[in-house]
Parts: sequence; C-alpha cells; structure tokens
Amino acid sequence: RNIRNSSFNTGSKFRFSPEYDLGSDDDKKDVWLVMNRDTVSLTSSVVAVRCNNTLPTLEINSQGLGIPHYEPAIFGLDMHYVNNQYNQTAVESQSSITAYVQFNDITKSYYINQRFILGIGIPDVYRIKGMSRFYSHSALNPNNVGIVQLYFEHVDASAQDDFVTRIAYQNQTVPQKTDTPSASG
Repeated sequence: RNIRNSSFNTGSKFRFSPEYDLGSDDDKKDVWLVMNRDTVSLTSSVVAVRCNNTLPTLEINSQGLGIPHYEPAIFGLDMHYVNNQYNQTAVESQSSITAYVQFNDITKSYYINQRFILGIGIPDVYRIKGMSRFYSHSALNPNNVGIVQLYFEHVDASAQDDFVTRIAYQNQTVPQKTDTPSASG
C-alpha cells in the first residue's frame, strides 16, 4: 500500500509465481527486480522486471568450500556487435550483451574479465568487459547502489569450464573484496 516504503527501492528483489500462487515453493517462483521508482506523482509506482537468467559463480563458504551460487539477472533481448573477427590464424565470433543484477554481497565482488557460462544446450562463455556500479539511491551516498549493469563479451570456452554446474573457470587471480557497504535485499 505504501509505495514509498524502502523495500521498493531500485534493486529490490521480489518473488512471484507465474500464477501468483502465494503458497508455491520459492524455487518455482520468478525473481523480479525493481528497475525504476516514481514517487513524485500522485500515483506512485515502481517498474519491476522479471529476471530471465542467472549468473553462476562459485562462492567460498566459512569452511573454505566452493558452493555454486546462481544470481538472478535481467538480460537484454538483443546481442550487439554480432560479427566475426578475422586474423591470420583463426576466425573468432564476436558479440556482446548487457545484464542487470541487484547490488549485493555477491555482485559487489564481480570484476572485469570474470567469466560466466550462459545459456543451455550448447552454452556460451562470456566475460565482463565493463560494469556500471554507480546507480545510487541518492546523489549524496554513492555507496547505496541498487542495480549493477554488466557488459559482457563472448569468449572461448576453456577445458576447465564446468558446463554441468555452469561454473566458468577463472584464469586469473580474483581481486580482493572491498569494504563497500551492501544494499539490503
């Protein structure tokens, strides 16, 4: 009823089943992210978009074991710059895609060149080539981010990539985590 409630901030996550069945299990519900919020007009509203894929990563738990985590993400419907790049030894496909995720403890540690396996059947490997982590809830608090925009480019698969769990091999040292405050969600 109160759309100005802080749970409706940009980046907030909600779960709804396709039939809006309140009793259905969480794994059967779709994840939605608040992408835009209007509190200026008399009829305040938010725009929520359904997540249409996940970004699989390996998170280290308190015992030092790697646990798969699948972060809900909104991927655009269009790929950009879809073409072939030619050099003296090979023809390589090129393409890029954009995704949006909630800023949280998992996504704040994403880094440039981090690789992800996306898709089903014959999945593809993409790496982050850029990210926007500056869409803050207020101009005076740049650490209160709600949404992260990720820019991916298509890369070659590695023999170490796990296509069953969709966990991509990271062939570089992971940057150290920063002490950036996380957004609630």
